[in-house]
Amino acid sequence: MNIIDAHQNPNHQLAPNHWHEWVVNSAVDPKLTALNVRSLSGDEIYEYLLYALPQTARRNDGRLREGDLRRYAHINSAWWASGLDICFTTSANVLRLNSCSKDNSMG
Repeated sequence: MNIIDAHQNPNHQLAPNHWHEWVVNSAVDPKLTALNVRSLSGDEIYEYLLYALPQTARRNDGRLREGDLRRYAHINSAWWASGLDICFTTSANVLRLNSCSKDNSMG
């Protein structure tokens, strides 16, 4: 049986509390976690959460609208996981990218 040391986080993009949540609490493989999960803070949160907004949902200068910024203003840090959705392929057998996030206030 492998014992995972939460203090040996090889992913420098992942905060210790997020590493602990993924690897220790949820028993996700450390290598998989290191490859696919990162911590976000500050404006980086908006970049990840709202990356797919169409240009029509942005201001003329390309910036995010105030309503979107206010909607997510309570988030000061979060984790982001990304990878491929192996359960979905397009008609050309191309895997779809999939991602999810969770802010720290969700426990």
